[in-house]
Amino acid sequence: MKQEVQHYLDEIQRHKEETQRFQPDNDRLKQESRQSDKEIKRLSDEIQCLKQKIERIKSSSTASSENTRIPLTASAKTSGDCVLITTGSFNPIHRSHLQNLLRVKQYLENECQPPWNVLAGYLSPTHDSYVHSKLGDSAWIPADDRCQLCEGAIEHDELSSWVTVSRGECKWPDGFVDFGPVTENLCDFLNGTLVDQEKLLKYPLRVIYVCGLDHFNKCSYLEDMVKQKNIGCVVVYRSGYDDNHIRRSSKSTGVIYIQLEKGRDKIMDISSTQIRKYFQKSTDCTSNIDQLIYPNVHEYMIEKYKK
Repeated sequence: MKQEVQHYLDEIQRHKEETQRFQPDNDRLKQESRQSDKEIKRLSDEIQCLKQKIERIKSSSTASSENTRIPLTASAKTSGDCVLITTGSFNPIHRSHLQNLLRVKQYLENECQPPWNVLAGYLSPTHDSYVHSKLGDSAWIPADDRCQLCEGAIEHDELSSWVTVSRGECKWPDGFVDFGPVTENLCDFLNGTLVDQEKLLKYPLRVIYVCGLDHFNKCSYLEDMVKQKNIGCVVVYRSGYDDNHIRRSSKSTGVIYIQLEKGRDKIMDISSTQIRKYFQKSTDCTSNIDQLIYPNVHEYMIEKYKK
């Protein structure tokens, strides 16, 4: 009997020791579980915030009648009606920005079959939060100034009858909005207002996103964006960038590629980065850069970088 009692006592003691041995692991697992719950809650809150932000973007578009001032209905004709939009920092704007819009308009209206009817072109400058964080204080041009420089360039090239500045993106209260939602917002706004609500247009407008080859090569979303209803994309060749991918993509996705094969050797490529460097250290850039800068931009940059 004593032996049996001792056996049970030994068993109890062994179970106690095992419980104590596993207790640290249990405590650790409980702690990890609590941490996981907190992480799940944090991620859930972030997802909810993102959903709310997306809904705000959808319900209060970056496009509005105040920043899409071109009288679209005056020249609307057929189901081939479209508008162009190009986004970017425009820090500062240069001649290639507007030349690309003009090239695309001419291509769509004169070389496509059936031809398109381009009603308007929009320059949509990027939000300050992105441009400032990317370029820093010394290089950054505030959004209001960038918009004014764009407007001056449009006037200089006598394009104001169909090109305007859309300020919705750079004035968006929640900060930076990428080119995809900006393009989609414009499409929703124009068709929701002019076609669905006011019945001013019989056919939906297509919104065509215009960009250079450099932008296309680094933004795979463009190929998905063109799958959406009433949205298209035209890519313009840019010197120094490989076009093998766009040549394949244009055959399968509907992205239009303007190759500029005949006049490539005459293209004077310019970038906003080169312009900034030119005024920071004029010896760093080619002497013909002045020819590619608008007079109002030249005056602004001299004032900005004067010693």
